[in-house]
Amino acid sequence: DFGLTRGEGLFRGLDTNRDNGIDVDEFSAGCQESFRMWKFGSGGLDSSTLQSYLTSIYDKADVDDDERLSRREMQFGAYLLTDFMVRQITSVLVADLDIDGDGLVGEAEIFERIKEYRRSKSPSLYAAITARDLFEQADTNHDGALDWGEAFMVGSWALHQNRYDT
Repeated sequence: DFGLTRGEGLFRGLDTNRDNGIDVDEFSAGCQESFRMWKFGSGGLDSSTLQSYLTSIYDKADVDDDERLSRREMQFGAYLLTDFMVRQITSVLVADLDIDGDGLVGEAEIFERIKEYRRSKSPSLYAAITARDLFEQADTNHDGALDWGEAFMVGSWALHQNRYDT
């Protein structure tokens, strides 16, 4: 099973001292290294806030409270970590795109940001797509604006594309 194989690889990668369990330091260091590789950076968070979130995720995943994540607990931790990353990417994405600050992202705002990013020299999520394509795919309720849930789906897509630099 592909999912179990990837989970086993993740576990082995985080278990740096090879004691068949992942402590909070291994979890935190491994997650932060993965964030760098995935171009997640700090998710727009300062380092102490990020560390606090990672510790909280670790504590929730350590269901037996033995201060070591088993393989099974790590699977749950990976789910929590992915949810955290998508939520952070979504928050950064909405804050970046919501030019008028109304909490919704309109097509004109997306278009404006695409123009700005194309003028910059750094690659971004927006460089390879058009505003209309993104907006039409994301605006699932067809109300002319992206609410937080619709933006969450864009954030999830961005995470899986490994293309959003925070």
